[in-house]
Amino acid sequence: MTADSARKRVGTTLGTHVNFYVDTILTDAGFNAENVSATPPDLAPVMSRSDLDAIVPFTSFYSAAKTVLGDDCAELRVPEHQLHYILSASPEMIGN
Repeated sequence: MTADSARKRVGTTLGTHVNFYVDTILTDAGFNAENVSATPPDLAPVMSRSDLDAIVPFTSFYSAAKTVLGDDCAELRVPEHQLHYILSASPEMIGN
């Protein structure tokens, strides 16, 4: 790790599963980055202004990021990352 790498700014939405995931992979890699919080729709525009070095948005915002960032967009996939959802509803909601 170079001294310069310690100053990188990574945008994500703090307090979310994406934030937890980013913290985990950066820590495991020995990379000390500053996490910067932004709402999902704001991440790509902030990145396009060069206020961030990288963004990690929700998957539903990938296409918007590609549109905003154009040829500067590169998607890195990590096969170990799997999303799991727990859905719950009242009996009234599901018609029982």
